[in-house]
Amino acid sequence: MFGPYEDEHDTYGEPLNQECRALHAAGRVESGDPERLVSGTRARHLLAACEQAGVDLGAYDRQVVEWLAMWEPSTVQVMIGIISRAHQAGRAGMPRTVPTTGPHPCPSCGAAPGQLHGWGCSTARCPECGQQALSCEDHTNSRAVWSGRFPGEVEVEIYGLEDLNDLGRRAERGEFVWDRATQLWRRA
Repeated sequence: MFGPYEDEHDTYGEPLNQECRALHAAGRVESGDPERLVSGTRARHLLAACEQAGVDLGAYDRQVVEWLAMWEPSTVQVMIGIISRAHQAGRAGMPRTVPTTGPHPCPSCGAAPGQLHGWGCSTARCPECGQQALSCEDHTNSRAVWSGRFPGEVEVEIYGLEDLNDLGRRAERGEFVWDRATQLWRRA
């Protein structure tokens, strides 16, 4: 994880700045960087940060990354640090497995395993489509049963996915579909 940075000098020891300085020290960078050695290095580091954070990029996203890569290495490093720290903060804040031994209620509505989630529960998934019940506008009268585990955790374990975010991204791309019979996501 990179940063946080209190001032520009804090970024100097990071790999991006070291690599850019090494290019200059080796005399490989011509005035104006016409071969785009430095900007290419900055873009590569930005793209790597996005990839490590699991960020999917579209064509316009890549154009913006190329534009950001034109900034000074310290500025680009701050963006890399923000991407990295945001990813780590998201992973740290992700719900963890609720043990299924003994009566462990839903942390949002208090439903015991095997009982229906309460109306308006933020953890509940729509049993018809698998999306968060609170945001499902198509199946407003459906309620799911609390299994004792956060929705998606079983699938992450079964399919060896990185985390719940990975499952969500794959479902958005159509790699996983909701199985109403099992109340689990399965490979498409």
